[in-house]
Amino acid sequence: MSKEKIKERQAAEQFFVNNLYDAKTISDLLSIREATISTWRVKYGWDKLREDTINNPVKMKSLIAKQMLLIAQGEKSTIDADALAKMFKVFEGISEKINPGIVAAVLKLLDEFQAKENPAHAILCLDYHKKFLNSIIQIYG
Repeated sequence: MSKEKIKERQAAEQFFVNNLYDAKTISDLLSIREATISTWRVKYGWDKLREDTINNPVKMKSLIAKQMLLIAQGEKSTIDADALAKMFKVFEGISEKINPGIVAAVLKLLDEFQAKENPAHAILCLDYHKKFLNSIIQIYG
């Protein structure tokens, strides 16, 4: 494969794996036959690479953050809008923000469990659980 073809293949791989473009979009962008892209996709294991990117929270956060920065700077995202919207939903799910509603639900379950196991201890912990939940609400909204 010539150096030019290698560069084309690498660019197509980048679009497929990291930018989540489909073969037709890549074909249109790079003026490469869609069949060639499909062949490379199978031969070089692009689906596995894409899956690894999608399933890695650190990679996803980094990819989404870069795209959001491009948009904030008035530039065009290198990921199509539908893919970016889906990725943002994933980003929200893996973000480090703590959901106060979930904390409250867990504390309620803990209080109920403690009340059955050791009611006296449960009463002692109840005030701390309320303070902790209020702290979470103050920090994370």
